[in-house]
Amino acid sequence: MSLPLVLLVAIAPVGAFDMLYFHLWKFRLFASPASRAETLTHVLRSLVFAALAWTLAHYRPQGAWFWAVAALFAIDFLNSLIDVAIEPRSRAARGGVPTAEALIHNTGTTALGAIAALFVTDGWHARLLPTALRPVTHPDFLVLQAELIAASGILLATLELALLISSWTGCCRLKLPWLHRQPEGHHAP
Repeated sequence: MSLPLVLLVAIAPVGAFDMLYFHLWKFRLFASPASRAETLTHVLRSLVFAALAWTLAHYRPQGAWFWAVAALFAIDFLNSLIDVAIEPRSRAARGGVPTAEALIHNTGTTALGAIAALFVTDGWHARLLPTALRPVTHPDFLVLQAELIAASGILLATLELALLISSWTGCCRLKLPWLHRQPEGHHAP
């Protein structure tokens, strides 16, 4: 069984909670012009996470595919750095990032770093093999969880992007009850 996949499945609920509770419901980051760039980093993270979950559940990448998956981990790391760099300005009107959310971010980023390190060290020999996505067999429950995580990542990214575009353009307003309330921590001018 692949330890990177097991850890990815284990940390996914933490990221989903962060996205659903803090980003979408509590602070409605998509609705704040100051948080647009931060929201885009969240969309990218959801898509990268989905791609990693699906790939690790079904394949053992080798050759150029090994480097492609390693690049996804690198993209996630760079995306996390950008997210951390822009959060203070993005969240200034809300008093900054709450301690609980910062702990979730640190936990998720640390876990993804550990998962990336495990992927690279476990598969280092595969970098020199002929390029292929070799099918791999994992327990059915683990594959199902990874597939649900991949689908959820795509759905969350799509929802957050749709909300961002709707808020940004002012057209095609989505009719969701929680969209019509003031986000917590928001100080009206």
